[in-house]
Amino acid sequence: MGNKAKLIVAFGVMILMSGFLALTGEVFGYIGLLFFGGSGAVLLVLNRRPRRVPGAGGESGWAGTVHGTLPGAHRYTARTAGLVFPGRRGAALAVAIGAALFVLLGAWMVFAGLYQPNPSERIPSPALVVIGAVSIGFFGLCGVLGARSLFGRARGVALLPEGVYLRAPAGRAWVRWDDLAQAYVGTVSGQSHIALLAHAPELIELTGLNRWLHGTNRRNFGMDVGYPGQHLHVSPEEVVSAITHYRASPPAREQLPDPQR
Repeated sequence: MGNKAKLIVAFGVMILMSGFLALTGEVFGYIGLLFFGGSGAVLLVLNRRPRRVPGAGGESGWAGTVHGTLPGAHRYTARTAGLVFPGRRGAALAVAIGAALFVLLGAWMVFAGLYQPNPSERIPSPALVVIGAVSIGFFGLCGVLGARSLFGRARGVALLPEGVYLRAPAGRAWVRWDDLAQAYVGTVSGQSHIALLAHAPELIELTGLNRWLHGTNRRNFGMDVGYPGQHLHVSPEEVVSAITHYRASPPAREQLPDPQR
């Protein structure tokens, strides 16, 4: 059974159990329907793998690409034109909506924990407040990242003559070709990522949440940074294949700004 099938079964069971509790009048049944229904829908969207579209690569030969640059590339290199795998905003919309629902759920739990007249014996009021506060904090952060990706400047993966530039909801990343040890498709929490690993941790430049997670990513996942595959129009394998190709071929990198040359 694949990961998506397991998710469907697991969330289906939890939704049915929550529905049964809701029918008996249990308030936590309604909470379960909201939580498992909303999170299940979001996870299904995030686990939907982009389709590779034959012939969509234009002059570059790579599917789903455009020639140009991404905002912020000039901070790292003067040669900002290259091959870009643009980010897509559909997954960000799902994340933003799902996060907003969970923030509202967390706010309701905090309110219920502070002001309920008859505290539940099953879940004491302080526990409701703590769970609600954690939900607000975690999903609030997810919502901010989703909103940034949805309404912010263009994001994606850019292969430039001097290196690889990522612009993701969690921040920017830049690594020069000679400093890049490996690019591969990794999995974090069931999600496919385009993982980049430099020869040494100081050889990759990171910003935002990517910088804060650098040590954890390198220590636990064998990468310096990852770009969520579901945030692109093509499969992660397509992007990794392109990175591997240009990493092994310095002459090909010189053609990135002008594919007709």
